[in-house]
Amino acid sequence: MPLSPIQEQAEKILWRRWGRPGFDALFREEQEVLALFWLDAEVQNGGLHQYFTNSSGDLVPFALSGLKRIGAVETLKVLESAMAHGFPDGYPADRHERWDLLAGFGEEPDVFDVDEDAYGKLTEPFWEMSLDRLAESYGLISDPSGKVLTADGKPLLGDTAFIPGQI
Repeated sequence: MPLSPIQEQAEKILWRRWGRPGFDALFREEQEVLALFWLDAEVQNGGLHQYFTNSSGDLVPFALSGLKRIGAVETLKVLESAMAHGFPDGYPADRHERWDLLAGFGEEPDVFDVDEDAYGKLTEPFWEMSLDRLAESYGLISDPSGKVLTADGKPLLGDTAFIPGQI
């Protein structure tokens, strides 16, 4: 599904802000949106095992809170289910500990099959939902023609719509 102009602009601002100061300097909501991007990118590319194994797995707490923030309950249930199946004693924040646990599943782990099937059937557009919420936080609006403006109705130039403290 193509992004709306306001979603595209929110995404563009996010990529610019992430590229400049880096992840740790972003506001929590921006970190959550990036965590949702990596959730989808990793699961679509190599599945939940890959998501949890790679550095993207470090962002699971941000993904969970991001899904809650935007009300993406279907996706949240799938992620929580995968965590329960793969890490029944709790999700380890330490990547090396995750690697050790995941290595116990072998090369072709089927522990996540049910959750990957459920993920593939999701109809919830959580990426678009997260960008809508981020656009709102950035103070972006669109006029009746679909042109993206700042909250005070001015044309948007670059990432000038972002005002620190709005998130």
